Amino acid sequence: MALLVGDSARRAREAIDAVAEALRDPPPDWHVTATLADGDAGLAVFYGYLHAATPDRDYDTLAARYLERAIDALAAEPMPAMLHHGYVGIAWATEHLIGRVIDADGEDLNAPIDDAVLAELAAPASATDYDLTGGIVGIGVYALERGPRDIAHAMLERIVARLDRLAERKPDGIAWPLPDEMFDADLRAQYPDGAYNLGLAHGSPAVIALLAACVARGVSPVVARELAEGAVAWLLARELPEHRFADFVRTGDNGVPSRLGWCYGELSIATALREAGRAMGRGDWLDHARVLAHAAAARPRETTGVVDACLCHGAAGLGAMFARAASVDHDPVLENAARTWFEAALDLRKVDPVGGFAPQVVDPGLAPGVASVGIVTGAAGVALALQSALDGSNPAWDRALMLSVAS
Repeated sequence: MALLVGDSARRAREAIDAVAEALRDPPPDWHVTATLADGDAGLAVFYGYLHAATPDRDYDTLAARYLERAIDALAAEPMPAMLHHGYVGIAWATEHLIGRVIDADGEDLNAPIDDAVLAELAAPASATDYDLTGGIVGIGVYALERGPRDIAHAMLERIVARLDRLAERKPDGIAWPLPDEMFDADLRAQYPDGAYNLGLAHGSPAVIALLAACVARGVSPVVARELAEGAVAWLLARELPEHRFADFVRTGDNGVPSRLGWCYGELSIATALREAGRAMGRGDWLDHARVLAHAAAARPRETTGVVDACLCHGAAGLGAMFARAASVDHDPVLENAARTWFEAALDLRKVDPVGGFAPQVVDPGLAPGVASVGIVTGAAGVALALQSALDGSNPAWDRALMLSVAS
């Protein structure tokens, strides 16, 4: 069932069309890379889904063009093995769009990437960062997208083994400390003795969801189950009053409540807990995920920290997360929350430059006024989420954010 109808649907269609037109040929001063999060690979996914919704336009041609640009960039310059910001994300987009807008004609387009990823995971000094956007959990998301292939299974086995080696066993569960290279000066000053990240983008929630998916697929199931169960216990022991969580914690201090978003907050943790509960058949985790999602839905707008529309930390991201949760639980409270946040994203639309949804004013990676066009912090992601609200669908693209775990 479509979440947006009537005038809200009209506004959403207008916004999607405006973003699609603006991104046909972005000017040189816009922030467009080759990656899944920030540029060409993500724009290929964006236009691929618009093609599915409106096949009478030329969106399939645009999707193929952007994917070709991303692949050409991959061949022309070294890139890190990252899902959101490297060559793994370009490979993920390629895999995801096969059968949607590209025809592989029986060829395994990602076989060379698989070999490179497996070598990366075999190197003892590589991929010490465990997170979703730029670490080995993100590589795991790519492996899940590759499905039942033996090499994908081998990738996941190595990731589970790496997570096992990086894990800290504690009296109240299992945790992964923030790697040294992830500390900037401000974070080091705040956490001189180290910290733990509690967000889906960079912390233990994504680790939990990936490990649960491995259990469900029979990948190192004994180790993956032990790690997942210990990690859930540790994470839930960090819960604050009113079912909230901090973004970072130190040993002995559970911090202060974070903003609400995909990247951090109780809805971020609810998402991972729900997907892990579904994968491992843990009703208690599913129940706790519902409690957290309802707490997020009841949170006053002024406490959420939402000031823009993007998927990462904005209104459209919250709409997409609540919509996914509502579809799993058939929950009218969460459905209403999704609708409310999608409409909030439309209210945040301005005149320009990217269909009204950029620049993203709280994106720390961009200079003030620089247009962010991608699917994580930019206009394409907002439009993707709005399209799913019009379709009433559970879009598979949200696997790249771990809003769902590929089956």
